[in-house]
Amino acid sequence: MTYQAKQYAHALFGLLKSKDEFEHAITLLKAFKQAYEKETQIRHFFDNPNLHLDQKKSVLLKSLETEPATSEPVKNLLLLMTENLDLFKLSKTIYILKKIGDKHFDILEIRVTTPIALSSDLKHSLEEKFREHDGQTIMIREKVDEQMIGGLMVKVHDRLFDGSISNTLEHLLTHGA
Repeated sequence: MTYQAKQYAHALFGLLKSKDEFEHAITLLKAFKQAYEKETQIRHFFDNPNLHLDQKKSVLLKSLETEPATSEPVKNLLLLMTENLDLFKLSKTIYILKKIGDKHFDILEIRVTTPIALSSDLKHSLEEKFREHDGQTIMIREKVDEQMIGGLMVKVHDRLFDGSISNTLEHLLTHGA
């Protein structure tokens, strides 16, 4: 599965001409992926090997008409994945495409999880701290987790910095004060 997802991601990235096109492609693919994964009827329709390919392509093209700014490369990728019954690989393809684009455009994505929304001052402070060390374009993805007691968790690449209160308490209980 990973090999084909890499092929799809590299092929699409090769056709995108700018950072804006890259970001727009990611947005469109994520929206389609969300509908495909959450709506059982949609997933069953596209994954049904007994339905004729022309029916699937027609439905796909009609659904893409609602987003007039859908680029030809994105449209063609989704058509190809539909034809190959590979839409279930879309999540992995997006993940790989994002990694390729972030590296190419020198973007550092930081995922921040907090119990409440970040203030603009704190968000700006985080951006500045990471920009000082890396000099990259910083993109903060924020997630609010109301189950958290307090603090924050920051994920950069594959590293997680857990500054949540529950993690601190767990550490204290495990290792003593």
